[in-house]
Amino acid sequence: MDLGQILQHAAHAAQAFAPGGSPVLDLIGPFVQRLALSAPARWLPVLARHEACGHSRCRTRAVVECVSCGRSVCLGHALVGAEAQGICHDCVVDVASRKDKPKDKRRPEPQLRAEPVKPAQSRRDPLSGLPQEVRDAYQHLGCLPADSDEEVNVAFKTRQRFAKKAEQPLLIKSLKTIADHRSA
Repeated sequence: MDLGQILQHAAHAAQAFAPGGSPVLDLIGPFVQRLALSAPARWLPVLARHEACGHSRCRTRAVVECVSCGRSVCLGHALVGAEAQGICHDCVVDVASRKDKPKDKRRPEPQLRAEPVKPAQSRRDPLSGLPQEVRDAYQHLGCLPADSDEEVNVAFKTRQRFAKKAEQPLLIKSLKTIADHRSA
């Protein structure tokens, strides 16, 4: 199966999970749609490197880069989120086997501080601190500020290829907004 066929299957899957089909599909449909839109921008650069999975003894083609260790792995050795980000099984095992994790699985009570804490750049939200227009542009293209210009262009071209005619001007505006923000 070549890359074009993979993208076509992803686009068909996103359409198949439209609301109203079944209760199960209504629950997983939004996840699959977001994954189908986000995967090309994140996975095409990894697929373009033609690497084998970084997991021991696996020779399947690598698709996703681990957000923890940076190793490229196949989809069989990764847990993947709706935004197409992944973490390899080895990193999941490392986190799960940590000895310093709390015994009580309930959330700890928040500690009150004398001074208010300044909001820090969140590791979970790489778009925090950006103007809303720039945040919207990154979200619309399905990429992040840390992505290279090439990755942003791949995301743009992929979205443009599958977008409806009415969405084209918004895609172009998003790309221009990101380019303007990066050059400022």
